[in-house]
Amino acid sequence: MRVVIALDGSTSAEQGLRLAETLLTGKESHIVLMHVLPRHFIYGKGGPVPIECYDADDVRTDGKALLDAATARLKVAGAGTTIEQNIVAGHPADLILKTATEPHADLIILGSRGLNGAQRFLLGSVSHRVSQHAHCTVLVAHAQAPRPTRRDRPGSAMLKVLVAIDGSTVADHALDVACTLLSGIGVEVTLLHVIPRHLVVGRGGLVPAECYDVDIEQEAAQALVDSRLPRLQQGGIGPTLQTEIAIGDPAEVILDVAEENGVDLIVLGGRGVSNAERWLLGSVAHKVATHAGCSVLIVPRAPGMTRLKTVVQPTGSSARRA
Repeated sequence: MRVVIALDGSTSAEQGLRLAETLLTGKESHIVLMHVLPRHFIYGKGGPVPIECYDADDVRTDGKALLDAATARLKVAGAGTTIEQNIVAGHPADLILKTATEPHADLIILGSRGLNGAQRFLLGSVSHRVSQHAHCTVLVAHAQAPRPTRRDRPGSAMLKVLVAIDGSTVADHALDVACTLLSGIGVEVTLLHVIPRHLVVGRGGLVPAECYDVDIEQEAAQALVDSRLPRLQQGGIGPTLQTEIAIGDPAEVILDVAEENGVDLIVLGGRGVSNAERWLLGSVAHKVATHAGCSVLIVPRAPGMTRLKTVVQPTGSSARRA
């Protein structure tokens, strides 16, 4: 597995590195640590500063120190079979995407940065561009306090994870990716299915929700989550598993459930509908990644992530259904 981790010294990128320490520990992977030197602005403590105000050698030295520190942390955590460092200059989003395609990456991890309106206007949304154009899974990390560590596995964070499913092939692939990344670590997983309030994606496309019987939809939703739960159980995911079904706008419900349950990571499929359907529904993944108060793992339609080889065997876990 090839993983690209973009680091810029921001708190959200730090959270991305912390998640990498947790998710990649004990799994065979080649990690590429990236630091991009922007051509025009550098994000300093006070906001974006023209790069001409900095000494070029100092900027590159700081970048190297940042990657060296990250390398040391990953090695201590046992994450990454091999670790490579890459310092480049240019547009961050374009270079991250290029690195992820030469050769093909399975996962990109980067910070959302949480820029305010003025800073976003100046710098552009790197995480948005990468998540929209990447052909592999993207983890957009939001700055967040770390979860308590498991007593039986020091250094492994007890993550609260929300996995959104809708019965589509891309959502099923996202579930498989979640099983792969979450194996062998302590997690509390909620499997969520949202019945759209206005439009339902049927076999022939979008159908007004009024054309469906609510009770039938509830039964179908229950059958869906019941059929997907065994995938998590068989993957040794736990110790806590639960399911939830809700009715409403998918993105808004996902965001509300994540906030109410103090979720650390949301997993969902991206680009799961046609262009026409996306125009009507809006991009659920984009809305969630933009407004979530926690990190978001977006899995594309095309299966791109190879099955990970786990070096450390996961401990047994019990499943619980809410």
